[in-house]
Amino acid sequence: MIYIGKAKKLSHRVRSYFQKKETLDTKTRALVGSIDSIDYIATRNELEALILECNLIKEHRPKYNIKLKDDKRYPYIKLTVHEKFPRLLVTRNAEHDGSEYFGPYSDVKAVRRTLRFLRTLFPLRKCKGRLSSGRNRECLNFHIKQCLGPCQGHIGEGEYWEMVRNARLF
Repeated sequence: MIYIGKAKKLSHRVRSYFQKKETLDTKTRALVGSIDSIDYIATRNELEALILECNLIKEHRPKYNIKLKDDKRYPYIKLTVHEKFPRLLVTRNAEHDGSEYFGPYSDVKAVRRTLRFLRTLFPLRKCKGRLSSGRNRECLNFHIKQCLGPCQGHIGEGEYWEMVRNARLF
């Protein structure tokens, strides 16, 4: 792959590359001279096309794409359903780890605001560590009503999972 791009009208985009060589800049002439074949992927809308283009550029790092080569990826909301008491968090890596991922989203600030709002409606735990009944007191999040204290047995597994199901539906 030497170049990845998006276009509202593919025929117009392709035609812009195949015109008199004198009208093309040096870089575009070199790109056109390297073309072996053209592949395309149709998307439902422009936002989906932009996200796909960005992800493909980051994955393949084609020679003629200068922009969008940074290592940042679009954010996802991750629900760790493989855990006994799942958590909601923001991540930029959708992995095959048993979690559910919602996204990708193009605006990380909006994702973080949404997650803060979700946590007010569904106070799922935030603790990164393992749950252990050996803790001698509740965490700060429990005291400020941002967690229901599953690590201390303040909420049962069934009731907690009902909240998880509601968060998933939201």
